[in-house]
Amino acid sequence: MTYSRNSITLYAHGVLDTSVMSSSPDKLISMLFNAAQIAVLKAQQAMQADDDAGRTSAIAKAIEIIDNGLRTSLRIRDADEQAHNLNRLYFHITQRLAQAEVSNDPVHLHEVLKLLSDLKSAWEGIKPLIAGRTELYYLPRSAGRTSVSV
Repeated sequence: MTYSRNSITLYAHGVLDTSVMSSSPDKLISMLFNAAQIAVLKAQQAMQADDDAGRTSAIAKAIEIIDNGLRTSLRIRDADEQAHNLNRLYFHITQRLAQAEVSNDPVHLHEVLKLLSDLKSAWEGIKPLIAGRTELYYLPRSAGRTSVSV
């Protein structure tokens, strides 16, 4: 996982509120999910309060976390269908956030929160399986052993 440079950038911009350098990769992903959820909740509050600047800022922060944190942490290889699917899902989430910004419609934000919640729950469920590992190995559909850094 290439988390340090992107995560440090997010940290420098005030997106993450705890030390990135001392966090394990699996903890960092959890932190990114939390930060994205908080940004979307802030966007909902701003939308309810008719605070256009606050809504815009919160949605921009959520998109930044997803694009520059979660999405760039993926290692997409030709045979890695799961990574490709997750990449498409992150793209869908950012598109829904952009639609929420343009339309000022909270339905899009509700969908994003549900997706982020589901993804975070799935991530929390697999964390015990990867604790203490720096690489996961799997055999893709094509021949050969492939590794994914975590």
